[in-house]
Parts: sequence; structure tokens; C-alpha cells
Amino acid sequence: MPRTDWSRGITWSVARTAIAIVWSACAASAQLAFPAGSGVIDVTAFGAVGDGMADDTAALNDALAAPRPAGASAKIVYLPAGTYLISDTVAFPESRVVLQGENEATTVIRLRDNRTDTGEGGDFTDPANARVALSMRTATGFSANQFISSIYDVTIDVGNQNAGAIGLKLHQNNTGGLRNVTVRSGDGAGLIGVELGGSDRGPGMVRSLTVEGFDTGIRVGGTEYSMVYEDLTLRDQNVVGINNTWDILTIRGLTSEISVPALRNNKATANDFRWGMV
Repeated sequence: MPRTDWSRGITWSVARTAIAIVWSACAASAQLAFPAGSGVIDVTAFGAVGDGMADDTAALNDALAAPRPAGASAKIVYLPAGTYLISDTVAFPESRVVLQGENEATTVIRLRDNRTDTGEGGDFTDPANARVALSMRTATGFSANQFISSIYDVTIDVGNQNAGAIGLKLHQNNTGGLRNVTVRSGDGAGLIGVELGGSDRGPGMVRSLTVEGFDTGIRVGGTEYSMVYEDLTLRDQNVVGINNTWDILTIRGLTSEISVPALRNNKATANDFRWGMV
């Protein structure tokens, strides 16, 4: 499956489906165009409005659950520029899904403010009963088969008065990751910006990730198989930038704009000999 670097302009061949992504030299201001017949799944075809007022939760989940194009080894779910308001978790239902926004600055998935009554367990306003806004973990739980799962050029905003919100649960294996993604809290509250927990996630690449607000910017737990981070920005966390238990992190280009510790390495229990490492 030939491809070039997603951060610099792409021609990606997915089985018989050729997808040409036209990207400007500057990824931060990039606009994407897909040719007719590319097989890309556009969320607006499933009723997503992206006006910041209509509830797009069901439409986004339906688009992510759409069948993979015939003969393709993965599917791309595309979000045109807009603000997609959600009231509950949006989740990847399977592996081999790429969630592709038009532009990080203009493509926003935003949780409704003060979201309490999800009816599904968990409460976005209660840190003791936290709930995830966008999850890359499938319904089968942690898996070593979450291949290609990726998010590119999207902002995830947990809104205001959602102190129990986890912005993104990141889980993928072997290929995939994040590129040009911002995870933020509107009022600085929120439990975790990006969570990587459990077993069997990684190896993978996280490039150009910004986390704004939350008690913990990034929480990492577990020993398999580690992730690589490049151009990581932590801003305005309340407790710690990165809380790492057990894992081995590789980071190049870390910017910390916080008054609390940028990094904390932990072991799971007082008697455990395994510490997190960077």
C-alpha cells in the first residue's frame, strides 16, 4: 500500500481506490479536496450539519459505522469544515478507520456544555464517573488488531462545565496515530485531554498534537507497545502535563506552557519495580 508522509501531502492507494489529497505546503492552513469516486465517506451524507447547534452525535457515529468501500483495506471518514456538536460519545466501531478533517483550525467536534444526562453510564460533569467524548477504542475493548486507526486535522473541544470529560481515548496498533490534532477544554476543566490506557496500543506516531486545559493533558498507562510523539504542545493543565505509568515514551519537540509539572513518571503500585520512562 504505497503512501507518502501524511504531514506533507499524500497520494494514498487503498486497494483499488486511489485517493489524492491536495494539501498546501503548510499543514496548519491546509485545505483538502477529494476526487469523485474516491470512496471517501462524507459525514454530511449521514445528516451531519456542522453548524454548532444541531446535534451531530448520531450522524457521526453512523458515518464511522458505514461499510468499508469494496476492496479497500481501510475507510476514510471525512469531516468538512464546521463545528459538529455532540451530546455523547462518538466512537470508532472497528479498526481500519481514518477520521480526516478538512482543517485542524476549522473542523471541530464539540461536546455540549454541562452534559450530564447521557443515559449510557458515565457523566461528563463528574470526574469520579468520567466519560469520553471521542473514542478510538472499539466495542470489543482493547485489541491488538486496531490497525490503521487514525485521526488527522481535527479539533476536539469538550466545551464548558464538563469536569469529568476525557477528550480523546487513543488506541491503535502498528500503523496510524494522530496528525495535526488539538484537544481542548473551553473553560480549562476536564479530567484528561488524551488517554492511552490498557494493553496492546501502539506502536504509533503522534505528530503535531496540542492539548489545552484539563487536569491531566495526556495520561499513559500500560507497557505495550509505546508511542512516538513529535511536536507536542501542552498548555494550561491544572495538575500535570503528561502522567506516565509503566510505559516508555519517545518525545521530540515538547513545548510546555504550564505552571504544573510537565511530566510525571510513575509505577503502578508502591511495590512495583516498573517505572515509566522517557
